[in-house]
Amino acid sequence: MFELHFIIKVYNLIKASLFFWLYLCKGFVVYGFIPALCGVVTVIDAIRKDRKENEVSVRELYRESYAQYQHLTLFSFFVSIFLILSYVSLYFVNATETNTSTLLVTIILLYLLAIFIVIVSYSIYFIVFLKKQPKQALIYGFLTSVKNIFVSIILLAILYGLFYIATINLLLFIVSFPTVYGYAIVALLGKVKRVEVK
Repeated sequence: MFELHFIIKVYNLIKASLFFWLYLCKGFVVYGFIPALCGVVTVIDAIRKDRKENEVSVRELYRESYAQYQHLTLFSFFVSIFLILSYVSLYFVNATETNTSTLLVTIILLYLLAIFIVIVSYSIYFIVFLKKQPKQALIYGFLTSVKNIFVSIILLAILYGLFYIATINLLLFIVSFPTVYGYAIVALLGKVKRVEVK
């Protein structure tokens, strides 16, 4: 019986991943990025708390969660554009000959990108679980990520591992990224010492 429940949970997590990509495309990627991430975090939290006798409907829960956070399109647009511009900048900096200045620019861009990803991850937690607005969530996210630097490093290591998987097996990345990242937000950031700004 335990094995069956475990298999159902894994199946639900895989469905949550697939719905993430579906709703990401539905929001034209740029506008759907944050609502899709908030949706997957909400669904994973529900699956994690689920009991054997009360199975969740992933499709319905994801649809409701995405609709609940669909108003975050502007925030999603800015986050997506920053990520895209950072990646494009890294690509063009490294497309030229490698010298001291390009190495320095690459290090600075990677550092800024890492900080931004961590702050956005914390912000998603604050938006979903503490119902903060994006501006407040970014402030809380920045302060809390600095206060919990070890957790932030673990989160970055998980993301690095996921992107490394993408270079080896893209299909495995597609199935695992949303669930592993969402689970990291739920499990890791749920236990951090939060900074409350008065």
